[in-house]
Amino acid sequence: MPDAADILWFKRQFQNRIAPALAASPLTVDMIAAIACQETGHIWPQLRRKPLSTARILALCVGDTLDADKGRAAFPRNKSDLLARADGAQMFEIAHQALVDMAAYVPGYAGVAARPNKFCHGFGLFQRDLQFFLDDPDYFLQRRYERFEDTLALCIAELKRGLRKLGLQDRATLSDLELAAVGIVYNTGGYRPSKGLKQGHFNGSQYYGEALFDYLRLAHTVALPSEEPSLVLPPPGEAIVPPPTPLSATGRRMKVKTQDSLLRLRSAPEISSPATANVIAHMPDGHPVRTVGGKAINGFLEIETSLQGALLRGYASAKLLVPDPSAEPDSLEPLLPAPSLPTEGIVAAYMPRKAGRITRRSEAAGPHSLNEAGQLAGGAAVPPSCGRNWPTSSTGSRSTHRIICAISHAPG
Repeated sequence: MPDAADILWFKRQFQNRIAPALAASPLTVDMIAAIACQETGHIWPQLRRKPLSTARILALCVGDTLDADKGRAAFPRNKSDLLARADGAQMFEIAHQALVDMAAYVPGYAGVAARPNKFCHGFGLFQRDLQFFLDDPDYFLQRRYERFEDTLALCIAELKRGLRKLGLQDRATLSDLELAAVGIVYNTGGYRPSKGLKQGHFNGSQYYGEALFDYLRLAHTVALPSEEPSLVLPPPGEAIVPPPTPLSATGRRMKVKTQDSLLRLRSAPEISSPATANVIAHMPDGHPVRTVGGKAINGFLEIETSLQGALLRGYASAKLLVPDPSAEPDSLEPLLPAPSLPTEGIVAAYMPRKAGRITRRSEAAGPHSLNEAGQLAGGAAVPPSCGRNWPTSSTGSRSTHRIICAISHAPG
């Protein structure tokens, strides 16, 4: 897995070649670095530690081996499929030799490289798939994937296609979540808002979107010596959390008007089935928002807001939003975390459980959740930590009270 030192190497080598190519787009150098980490981060971080030139490292960035891949539907499914095409034999020799050359430096590929029918179908730092051999054979036959500008141009073109697919091409800036969504389109060809980051190739522990998001955050902590990183790398074991993102919408100031419940903010201008499937947040009565577009779609207005420090963009029922011309200028400023933990007033408390200590439901309630054997399984009607016996009389008799959590119906 690439680390901050690997990303620093990447930026030293390529940042001044990437930045001009991103002009007039919301894509960023950190986004390109994250794509490189996700696509070939198991290769170039190993190669850069060897006595190899940058040009040689780029030439060795190949992967995703094929022979008889039963799970692959795209061309080529196997060696025979490739050989049946014009120039297929030449392409096989290039793809097999590329695997052998790379495996000489990356031991994990040595076994498959020793098999004469194995060959790569991912080429270049950003892994252009061999399925495009049918449309652009010269890119592979002339090994243009070894040249950074060529592989970068195709990567950016594909990312811009993702921007257009998501309707983000005219935005000046994008959040990390939006950039990750573009990356998911890069990997899969589509994006389903209801699934969030859990889309794309699954490596056994993370989906493509989740890993790409993590690499984006890591890239924010790395800067060239003449620059300042946008995020500070936290101590080991702590997550990389960016500061709250300010709003970019400049439309009408409005506020939620529900009176008796919360207003649902949805990822699309429609009520999903089930009704909560596309809900991304709940906004309380009186909460300030700004409109993004001028007209309602299916009775929904696209809005932006800051909710407990989180920048949210989605669709809310137009009939439950009213103009708010008297809003304070800073009413939509995101909440900023305190620079240091408080030392007085309400402060964080940490109550670690002693090793081997069992908290039982037959005991008086304390700060720890139950961990005795035989608890109710997850998804049961009563959460394990709620089935506690509480004293109900002065005689010490006890009865079990079940806590039932209910979510009130929210409009929109």
